[in-house]
Amino acid sequence: MGSELLCGFRMLDLADEKGAFCGKIFADMGADVIKIEPPTGCPTRRIPPFLNDLPDPDRGLYFIAYQAGKRSATLNLDSPDGRALLEDLSRKSDFLLESFPVGYLESIGLGYERLAELNPRIIHISVTPFGDTGPGRNYKAADIVSWASGGPMFLMGDEGRPPLEMALPQAGLHAGAEAAVASLLAHYPREIEGRGQHVTIDMQACVLWTLMNEQAMPILHGDYIKRTGMYYTATGTRRRLVYACKDGYISTVLAGGPGVGAASMKALVEWMAAAGFAADWMIAKDWRAWVPGILMKATAEDNQEIADLEDRVQRFFNTLTKGEIYAEAIKRRILLAPVATAADIADDEQLKARNYFVRLEHARPHAHAAGRVRQVQHDAGRTSTPRTAPWRAQRRGLRRSSENRRRRDEPSARNRRNLTRCRFDEWSGCDETLRARRSSRPRLFLGRRGADYDQVSRRQRRRRYPDRVAGAARYPAPGAAVEGCEARDRHEPVLRELQHLETEHHAGSRQGKCA
Repeated sequence: MGSELLCGFRMLDLADEKGAFCGKIFADMGADVIKIEPPTGCPTRRIPPFLNDLPDPDRGLYFIAYQAGKRSATLNLDSPDGRALLEDLSRKSDFLLESFPVGYLESIGLGYERLAELNPRIIHISVTPFGDTGPGRNYKAADIVSWASGGPMFLMGDEGRPPLEMALPQAGLHAGAEAAVASLLAHYPREIEGRGQHVTIDMQACVLWTLMNEQAMPILHGDYIKRTGMYYTATGTRRRLVYACKDGYISTVLAGGPGVGAASMKALVEWMAAAGFAADWMIAKDWRAWVPGILMKATAEDNQEIADLEDRVQRFFNTLTKGEIYAEAIKRRILLAPVATAADIADDEQLKARNYFVRLEHARPHAHAAGRVRQVQHDAGRTSTPRTAPWRAQRRGLRRSSENRRRRDEPSARNRRNLTRCRFDEWSGCDETLRARRSSRPRLFLGRRGADYDQVSRRQRRRRYPDRVAGAARYPAPGAAVEGCEARDRHEPVLRELQHLETEHHAGSRQGKCA
């Protein structure tokens, strides 16, 4: 069951692990995503681990996770027939996603210029290691290269030891997420101007964004953050962030201050005092004024208190489990969190309540490839967006969308003269019927996409679009801002006409009831 946000749009996904997440997001939001694979299969099929630890192209858990919800087709782009098939698919698609080396598609005659000739509306998304310009445009990069060149790898690891790679490859996931956002940003002007764009994603830049405040440290503080393992470095001191407990670890920052930190520290000390782990100085401490290393450099006395506090907290947590600590912290409003393992996440009550995981039957033609897996839903699947059976709704929307495009691009002789009078192509991303189902908010839809609403007589309007002339409150008054259209003034005559029709409609209804 998927969302309908992008129902009626088609994406051709030719990307490997660098862009697979982009296609997954589109599929989760209702788009018809066709995974184009080479004859040897997508490289993501060979990324371990495998279902039930049995290596097989159809059992790769990475492939299942990030290719779920897509249809599949095999094309050999090295052959003329394969390239011709891709050209034919491009004519009928809205997005094309790929992660080939820079210049490869141009070398086989399928670059953006050629795709735009075939389909001026297509949005071409290229996910690259270092962009398509500059001295590194032709460099190759694995996940570890992206983390190293982007900067975060320098911060991962313990002090005095070499930096560490991210535990699980995810540079491509950041690039895929940015590609999805950039694709929709390019989609907005396309709906207004009718032309697509070529979007290039730079994986190095995507990873660089994860540095957050580390980028400003040299400018603001004259220094840079160094690897400190499980400690947070502050002015003149360092603070521990992770503590062991009976069955795992707890993450917390022992800090006071005038905000919630003081209340959290006071509650923690009271809990420790009841169990006999709090020192007298901790009970008498004014935690609102205790901010060593944050607003000013920590003194020797501050460092002594920090060392004693962290030692006592560690000994206290050693007597409890993660569940016991977290449950009591919720009651006492203490700022901490258990460090969740993969097993903890799979059994998390909050995620279960939000239907974060869905169970999929992984059935393939080969008996040994069958199995059952739990699949993560994308965020869009957990909104109030109407949901429907994936392919029926998508194919229905595609037919409507393509039909609307045909009517818009090839107007009949009868309509051609009047198309300039009142066009609303820019108001809808696909068929207005689908758009109306997606939201309960009032929206103004005038006729079919590309149709001339003024051509329809009043009687025909009432018969064809009864829901669009009933209820004066559904339509904005002349001069009011209309959602999705900045050029408001040229639509005011239509809005006034609508209000007139609504008044006439209500008057006729009242007369009919009286009769």
